[in-house]
Amino acid sequence: MEASACFRHSAATSARADRTLLHPKKVPNSTLHQARLSYNIPLKTDLSLNLKGANSWSLRTALNSERRRRIEARVQLNSPLIPPTDHWGTWTALLSVGAFGIWSEKTKVGSVLSGALVSILVALAASNLGLVAYEAPAYHVVNRYLLPLAVPLLLYSADLRRVMASTGRLLIAFCLGSVATVIGTFVAFLVVPMRSLGQDSWKIAAALMSRHIGGAVNYVAVSEALNVSPSALTAGLAADNLICAIYFTTIFALASSIPPEISTANEDNQMEPESGHGKGLPVLESATALALSCVICTAGMYLAKIFSFQGGGITCITALVVVLATLFPSQIGSLAPAGEALALILMQ
Repeated sequence: MEASACFRHSAATSARADRTLLHPKKVPNSTLHQARLSYNIPLKTDLSLNLKGANSWSLRTALNSERRRRIEARVQLNSPLIPPTDHWGTWTALLSVGAFGIWSEKTKVGSVLSGALVSILVALAASNLGLVAYEAPAYHVVNRYLLPLAVPLLLYSADLRRVMASTGRLLIAFCLGSVATVIGTFVAFLVVPMRSLGQDSWKIAAALMSRHIGGAVNYVAVSEALNVSPSALTAGLAADNLICAIYFTTIFALASSIPPEISTANEDNQMEPESGHGKGLPVLESATALALSCVICTAGMYLAKIFSFQGGGITCITALVVVLATLFPSQIGSLAPAGEALALILMQ
């Protein structure tokens, strides 16, 4: 209503200004002053036009040209360095930020913060400095295609029998942490109901809760299942990234003063050669892992469509890859090293 009233007021003012400029001799100076203000033209204009003697049509054309020039200048000033329509530039920025995050883990600061957090901080800085756009088609490609594609790549080693046998008390701790996250979400939503998001408020709360239980993949999956609007999804993700960046930076800074456990470090060093990290990425295994991931994603999306499971594509994909990894642990598990390397690139 207020916006509509503002539009009507602006239209009425412009109409009066048009009549004023068409018949300048029939109106007092105060009205001429209002006409100039309506078109954002200063009193001492440099158009070199005499209001009394100039042709009305030429005057209006000059005024409109001046307005257009100012609007274009303002738009150019607010436009990012890489516009949303520059697809190559946007993808270059995305992949460069991801590569920088992975490389930063070799540095002292990056090893403390983690590559993912460094990528988040760099991306936030680039967006707020106007280097990249807040919204771009490439971002939707990442959420709609690359993120689901990374799910099977991460879960090729998800043999439930081995997981249940090896987790032990860690599974109990995870369940307790999940319950605490659910309770904390309910309390936080009562304290901060996020009314500005309207009907998406409780949906964003549920998506953030799932993210802090299972990661960014859960956030996208729950958002799709609940049909969250794109603007609310982006706002929730940006706010969460900012808070998580501050939170994890503080946690890592506090943990840096604690010396590492010698036994754990030795075990990690012994396991590193066996895991295959640091070796050249096998081409055949990488291609097979990527192709199988595409097959699983296609089947998962098809199942979600058959059962009318709105936004359940990622859920079906997760279920399929876990079933395959449990039924065929040796065949699927052999693709895990290559799959994890590819998923690291896609998820960074």
